[in-house]
Amino acid sequence: MADQDLPQPQTTPDERFAALEERFGADLIEARVGERGPDFLVEPERLPEFVAALREDFLAEPHLFVDACGVEREVFLEVVYRFSLVGRSEIVTVRAQTPKENPVVASLSGLYPGALWPEREYAEMYGITVTGHPDLRHLLLPEGWAGFPLRKDYRYPLEHPYLAPDPLREDPIQALGHRPEAETETTTA
Repeated sequence: MADQDLPQPQTTPDERFAALEERFGADLIEARVGERGPDFLVEPERLPEFVAALREDFLAEPHLFVDACGVEREVFLEVVYRFSLVGRSEIVTVRAQTPKENPVVASLSGLYPGALWPEREYAEMYGITVTGHPDLRHLLLPEGWAGFPLRKDYRYPLEHPYLAPDPLREDPIQALGHRPEAETETTTA
């Protein structure tokens, strides 16, 4: 399929940005075109409303929810959502930043069911409260795990059984109870 056969946007990014900036005002903190496509920074409580508006304009053509993740920055936590426009190389990124002390963002799982597990993951690993999410049980760690392992200030509890030293890795000869090379020497002699 040639490039001229691919669907082309009917408005320019500047026109689309202007409409979103007018609608969301100060809640749309940043709107720019990055290397991979449009990149938006929005207030966390307006995240679902903003993405719903994006579906009407930027994402009006066929698109896919790609992924969501958490990121720890110097003084805040950030959630990042990416959407791919089908048939185009453009990736639309939507970010929201929340303070580390009380991190809260609104869920996109009502708009995109594919966001359910990534939101559970960043809630579990970074301690971000995801309002409106139907099931925030732990996804990767056992229930009752204390702390948030992907935060830079997290200290792993070395007494935890999942983090105990592995005797096979530490001293394989002692763990196996014999010397494998001794067997090789006797069989070749």
